[in-house]
Amino acid sequence: MDQTLTFILIGIFVLGALGHLLWGDVRPPSRVKAAIKTSAVAALAVSAWLAGAPLLLVIALALSALGDALLVGEGDRWLLPGMAAFFSAHAVYVALFWLNGSATPEWGYLAGFAIAGAFMLGVLWAHLDKMRWPVVAYVAIIVAMGAAAATLEGHARWALTGAAFFMLSDAVLSLNLFRLAPGSAARVFTGPLVWLTYLAAQVLILWAFLPESW
Repeated sequence: MDQTLTFILIGIFVLGALGHLLWGDVRPPSRVKAAIKTSAVAALAVSAWLAGAPLLLVIALALSALGDALLVGEGDRWLLPGMAAFFSAHAVYVALFWLNGSATPEWGYLAGFAIAGAFMLGVLWAHLDKMRWPVVAYVAIIVAMGAAAATLEGHARWALTGAAFFMLSDAVLSLNLFRLAPGSAARVFTGPLVWLTYLAAQVLILWAFLPESW
C-alpha cells in the first residue's frame, strides 16, 4: 500500500478515535458526531482492503463501522439496528477465524469466554425487559467468536486477544445501556473504557490478518 495513503488512513483513524474519546459522550447525536465516530473503524476497513487482507475481515470492519454510526442515535430505534450490525460483524469474524484456524481450541479459553458471557447475562438479566433475547443472542455470538479465535495459530493468534478485548468492551457497554443511569458519575470512566477496548480489539484483529508483505 502507498506510504502516503497509509499515513492518511492512520491520521483518519487517530483523529476519529481521539475525537470521539474527547467529546463523543458529551455531545448530542448528530451527523457530525456519527461521522467522527465511524471514521476510525472505517479507516481500518479501507486499510484492510488496500492491504489485501481477507475479504471477510474487510466486511466485518465495515459492518462494525456501520454499527458505530447507528449507535450514535438515542433510544431503541437505533439500539436494535446497531446491535444487528455488530451481531453480523461478529458472525463474519466467526467465519473468518474458523476458516483460518487449525488448532484445537483449548478448554481454558472456551471456558473463559463462556463463563464471562454467562456472568454478563447474570448481571444484566433483571434489567433487560424486552431486550432480553436480543442480548442473549448477542452474547452467544461473542462467545462463539472467542471460541473461533482460539483455533488460530501463529501471528493470527493476536485475534484471540482482540476477541477478549471485544468481550470486555461489550460487557462495559451493556452496563452503560442497561444498568447505569444516564447521569451516573461512573460513565466518566466507562464511556472511554468502552471505546478504547473496542478500538484495541479491532486493531488487534486487523493486525492478526494483515499480509506478511504489508
